[in-house]
Amino acid sequence: MRCRDIELVGACDTNPDVAAHLPVGIPVFSDVDAAFTATRPTMAIVATPHHTHFAITERLLRSGVAVLKEKPFALNVQEAHRLAQLIDDENGFLRLAVQRQFSKVFTQAKEALPDLGALRHFEAVYHLNTHPYGNTWRGDEKQAGGGAMLDMGYHTLDLIVSYFGMPHTVRAVQVPGRTGSENLTVEESAAAILEYASGLVGRIFLSRCESSKHESLSVTGTEGSLTVAPGIFRRRDKTGEETEVRTESRSAAGAGGEVLTTFLASMGDARIARAECLRGLQVMALTDALYTSLRGKAAVALPPVDLPSSRGGAALAGAS
Repeated sequence: MRCRDIELVGACDTNPDVAAHLPVGIPVFSDVDAAFTATRPTMAIVATPHHTHFAITERLLRSGVAVLKEKPFALNVQEAHRLAQLIDDENGFLRLAVQRQFSKVFTQAKEALPDLGALRHFEAVYHLNTHPYGNTWRGDEKQAGGGAMLDMGYHTLDLIVSYFGMPHTVRAVQVPGRTGSENLTVEESAAAILEYASGLVGRIFLSRCESSKHESLSVTGTEGSLTVAPGIFRRRDKTGEETEVRTESRSAAGAGGEVLTTFLASMGDARIARAECLRGLQVMALTDALYTSLRGKAAVALPPVDLPSSRGGAALAGAS
């Protein structure tokens, strides 16, 4: 991945072997404070285990550094509100590297939603066949925050909030997994029903232990339907006839380059920063409700989600 508008000034990792994957001469630090003092960056990418995100991000934002951060927005809903307040207090700029928000076909699908008429139902599926992770931080709830729903499923939940807004009620169940690891303290698979004030109903299935990888979102309205997946978007009218097909071909490096280029172009835009923060709070509120429903084996109603008010949160308040 290359970007002409960025000069890489350093990396920070507990594993010194990462130096072998960087251009010659780029320093590698094992301590965030030492890295910041030596390099004085204007932007930073945070791609570390989830439980380390907040402390690193706080150090950067309080120093005026723009942050491009891996998902999730936070480890839990309480930390999400702390992060939102920090961004507000420091007038900070933070965006998440949720690649579907930067994908042309997923953007085109969102723009086509009004053509479907009144939305009736949707189904979101995302499953992987991951390597054993029971002995890694991803298998530990305290470090990862969650499994199929918060970790890989964050991409799907972020997309759902972006497309449809916040549901008023959710019901989630844990689906049996297959790893059998005694050290695993997160869910491997989960399913849920989401209900909206408009009457829209959504179904989601998220899993890290299936035989293959699959990701898709299908939406049906009174006037037609659409399906979007990585690389392709299809739309049909209400008779089922295909009316539009859009495709997108990009490598993982190309996708990363688009995220980085878009981030640079938006740096300093306060409205984008607020919208990103609000969506992060909404996704974390949705995730929290799903986990509450899963543990309590009951439907959970979602409260309204707002930004801190001092920088115009009321203007971007999320409807439940």
